[in-house]
Amino acid sequence: MCYVFCCAISVCAVVWVLLSEMYPIRVRGVAMSIAGFSLWTGTYLVGQLTPWMLANLTPAGTFFLFAAMCVPYMLLIWKAVPEMSGRTLEEIEQYWTR
Repeated sequence: MCYVFCCAISVCAVVWVLLSEMYPIRVRGVAMSIAGFSLWTGTYLVGQLTPWMLANLTPAGTFFLFAAMCVPYMLLIWKAVPEMSGRTLEEIEQYWTR
């Protein structure tokens, strides 16, 4: 439950905002559907695998595995996602279609 709470107030919220602004209007509906399905699938897998991981990898091993999985995500966001605050959706779409 702690994972779901922390995910909901951090990474998951950012993903929904980022995705809603990233895709051009003509494909936004389909792209958001695929992204939402992927996000929920990943959350489901984490929820299903965590008890097994806690039993087999120990709590510390489980934590370090999840932490290691976050490193590439943070690097990708840091390097590949531009700052879009203060821009309109049209300006953002124009940026991504260049």
